Amino acid sequence: MKSCSVSDGLAIFKALGSPVRVQILRLIQEREGLNIKQIAQNLKIPVTTLSSDGWCTLIFWPKPG
Repeated sequence: MKSCSVSDGLAIFKALGSPVRVQILRLIQEREGLNIKQIAQNLKIPVTTLSSDGWCTLIFWPKPG
């Protein structure tokens, strides 16, 4: 497992502290390539909830390589 900075670790814990964020992470893990509108439709929440929540930090986390 790759280590990360404290600030990166805090972002992870913050994301996992919200049930909606955990649902988002599970959804994009299962169905890669969804856009924000598709994520909102799958979770039955408004797009504005996603766009204002700051969840993008983890979604665009660099992939190991």
